[in-house]
Formats: sequence, structure tokens, C-alpha cells
Amino acid sequence: MPAEAFKWMGRIKTVEREYRAIRFGTDRLIAELAIDPTILIQEVRRPDIKTAAGHLEGTYIVRVFSEFETALGYFTIAFGIPRPRTARTLIERVRSRGRISQADTDVVHRVREYRNVL
Repeated sequence: MPAEAFKWMGRIKTVEREYRAIRFGTDRLIAELAIDPTILIQEVRRPDIKTAAGHLEGTYIVRVFSEFETALGYFTIAFGIPRPRTARTLIERVRSRGRISQADTDVVHRVREYRNVL
């Protein structure tokens, strides 16, 4: 089962690559719209593209943190740790079992809190 955790870590990197691809695409589309606004089709409008581009980081933070939580879940299964109900407790249990520093865990909690705001 530990191999499953490593598969999920790869999925986290996949989300990062997807973000870069979509960021490139939206930036390119916005630049092309400045040259030729007629390239848009049907109900797609420039303000919608700019809004989507502005929310892109938040969307991918939610996605990457979801993959991260899934990886932690596999860790708990692999090491027989009871799965807690909250992300905070999940992170703390993995921290104590994995001997992860409190400083690193604090950063993870800040990202979790930011994700919750999003």
C-alpha cells in the first residue's frame, strides 16, 4: 500500500503541470484577443476569460490540496493509522507518525486554511 502514496504524489505533480498548461493557454488567449477579438465563439466572452484566469491559482490550490489529502489518506491506511474526520487531525496524525517538523506542518495548515477560504 505505500506504493499508492507515491502514485498520489505523482498526481500532485500532474495537477501542477495541468495548471501550467492552462495558465499558458489563458495567457495566450488573452494576448490573442487583444489582436483579434473575433476569435471567440458562442457565449465565451473576454470578461469571462479574464475572470477565469484570475481564479486559476485558487482553483488549482483546491485541486492540489485535495490530491495531497488523498495521499495522506493512503499513508494512514498503509501504516494502520485510524483515519480522522478533519483535515487538521489527518495532517497532525501523519506529522507525528512521519516525524515531520512542526514548522513544515504549520505551513501545510496555512495552505489548508487558505484553501478553506477559497
